[in-house]
Amino acid sequence: TVTVSERPTDLTLTRLGTGLDHVHLSWTGSSSRYEVFYSLGGSDNIQSLVNTTHTTYAIAGLTQGQRYEFFVVSDGNDDRVLPSAKSSIKSMTLTLPSVSDFTATSTSNTITLTWIKPPIPSNGY
Repeated sequence: TVTVSERPTDLTLTRLGTGLDHVHLSWTGSSSRYEVFYSLGGSDNIQSLVNTTHTTYAIAGLTQGQRYEFFVVSDGNDDRVLPSAKSSIKSMTLTLPSVSDFTATSTSNTITLTWIKPPIPSNGY
C-alpha cells in the first residue's frame, strides 16, 4: 500500500531582528522529514533549500529588495510514502528599514537630532 504524507500547515514567515537578510520559517506537521522550497519573485524557477527533520528553519543571506516565496513539503518516510501536497505559500520582500519622524533642532551651537527607529533592530543607533 502506498500512502501520501500529511501536508504541512500553519506556515509562518518572520523577519528576524538578528540581521537585515534573515528570516525564520516555522510550520506544523507530523512527518519525520520536510523539504523547504523557495522561488524568487513568484517565478516558476522553484529551488529546494533544505531537507530537515525539524519544523523550523532560519534562512540568512537573502537579498534586499528581492521578493521571496517559500513553501514546505512533507517528505515520504520510505518508498511506500509519497511526498505531501505543498503547504500554503508565504512571501516576503526584504526592504531596508528606515527611521520615521526625523527632526533636527538647532540652538546657538548645538544641533539635536531625533527619530523613531524602525521596528527591526539595526546597527548604527
